[in-house]
Amino acid sequence: MAAGQSLIGREIGGRYEIVAELGAGGMATAYLAWDRRVSRQVVVKIPHEDLIRKPDFRKRFQREVRSLTQLQHPGVVPLYDSGEEPGLPYCVVRYLAGGDLAMRIEAAGGRLSFAEIDRWLPDLADTLDYVHRSGVIHRDVTPVNILFDEADNVFLSDFGVAAISHAADATGTPGSESRLTAEGTFVGAAIYAPPEAAQRNLTPAYDQYSLALVLYHALCGYLPFPQVEARALILAKNSEAPAPLDQRGVAIPASAVRAVMRGLSVLPEDRFPSCRELAEAFSGIGVDTRSLELPSRPSRRGRSRPGRWIAALVVAGVVAGGLLAAWLLDGGMRRPGGDAPAEVGEARPAAIAGTFLMGTTPDELEAALALCRAHGGSCARSLYADETPRQVSVGPFALDPTEVTNARFAAFVSATGHRTTAERTGHSRDGPFEEEGLDWRRPAGPRSSYRDLPEHPVVHVSAADAEAYCAHRGGRLPTEEEWEFAARGPERRTFPWGAEWNADDASWARDEHTRLHAVGRFPTGPFGHFDLAGNVWEWTATHQDSGRILRGGSWLETNPANLRAAVRLLAPASDSSTDIGFRCATDVAQ
Repeated sequence: MAAGQSLIGREIGGRYEIVAELGAGGMATAYLAWDRRVSRQVVVKIPHEDLIRKPDFRKRFQREVRSLTQLQHPGVVPLYDSGEEPGLPYCVVRYLAGGDLAMRIEAAGGRLSFAEIDRWLPDLADTLDYVHRSGVIHRDVTPVNILFDEADNVFLSDFGVAAISHAADATGTPGSESRLTAEGTFVGAAIYAPPEAAQRNLTPAYDQYSLALVLYHALCGYLPFPQVEARALILAKNSEAPAPLDQRGVAIPASAVRAVMRGLSVLPEDRFPSCRELAEAFSGIGVDTRSLELPSRPSRRGRSRPGRWIAALVVAGVVAGGLLAAWLLDGGMRRPGGDAPAEVGEARPAAIAGTFLMGTTPDELEAALALCRAHGGSCARSLYADETPRQVSVGPFALDPTEVTNARFAAFVSATGHRTTAERTGHSRDGPFEEEGLDWRRPAGPRSSYRDLPEHPVVHVSAADAEAYCAHRGGRLPTEEEWEFAARGPERRTFPWGAEWNADDASWARDEHTRLHAVGRFPTGPFGHFDLAGNVWEWTATHQDSGRILRGGSWLETNPANLRAAVRLLAPASDSSTDIGFRCATDVAQ
């Protein structure tokens, strides 16, 4: 059974007869089916065909389904079963005959009354708070995913694009962070997503914003932002305030207006502490919203780690199509006060070795949070919790002085015929947005060429592509311990150049003129390596969970705390993007 064929009348899993198509969500199409084994109607969800074709998707889909079986709550549509037909992973959930909220809004002529919403909002808010206590961020709270049964009870559905934000222990205390979907990749419905949707800042406030936007839609009949291309939409949410509901001709209590508008605050910390508190404020109980000032909108938002996407979105609003290639160009690769470094491969860098304290101490963490806040960031301590201090010994090894350039990678491809992951799949990412036709040869799209950027870091390369290049050179990727030692030295520098932040010493998103630079532009680390803060995230050989660790930050960072040498980024090994590159290491005999 191949993806793309009609499934009506087919039998899935030896028991589920597909009766009709119900609709499509952020990740899967839902089908009404008859479960012959227990004689009941169910919903079978099958991922979209383009997702099924992606490397490792089936494993990730099944892993997410298994993880979400922990959600045992009266307001969560229960998962009955999951499995895989040849070429078709699927999951089976309860069928609810009361329809979804989108249908109710349409049936009511586009607007629901305050009383109608107030009947089901508290229960839905309680369900979302339970989901968040369980360590899950839904990421797709929309009218079509809010369902009702015959008795008018409300349910939350479609966890297909949910993220496991942390593991909660028996007391509900967050544990170690674990992402199951592609890091930094935008998923879900952009129209209901919050401003931070294109970042890794996945917190309960994400879903609360979506819930508030659902309420806005249900009350006035339309959304505050036009439904345009996702990139421009997220940009608008970061720069424009929604018109208050009472200016839209909605006759509801003032407390309800203020509750919805607070839920739509740009900064996550300006929203309610929980969805339940939003619901209570909407009803006019609990928080006295009459005394709350609507939060002001900061002019800059260097947000939580890695904060890599807002700058790309801002630039995307200014630069379009073929102009992007010119925008990426940088005229000089010479570092201030010196000559350009030797071409990678011309001479082996000196061997280094040593023992040092890796990670971030409590005092260093406080300094990082202060730096983040000083630049207008929304900074959570938990975002840097994986920078665990530990004593390590490394070396002797040698590390390339710069990131691998387009020119060097082109020579490798010419010699080996290597095809990158992005070339084989036909897509890569521009920031968080997956796009067709992006690869190392066309780093900014069809009108761009790597030949125009010979001394810039090669981008749109996966971990496998990086490993193939390094192996061809007789080397390998560095471990994250080696990378951090090279960037910090035995004295444990905070940044490669020293203890204090200097905005001129890194390629980062300091303003609208942000761009990727040629290698060798920025100050050396303790052992003479260039560009260890910003420019591109760099692959390492270190595995964690199902992904790989990257180091160094990138030119899309708006938060300088993310350019510290201790910062880590976890991504699938198959990932590639406009801001991911690498450099190679070599073992040195003692």
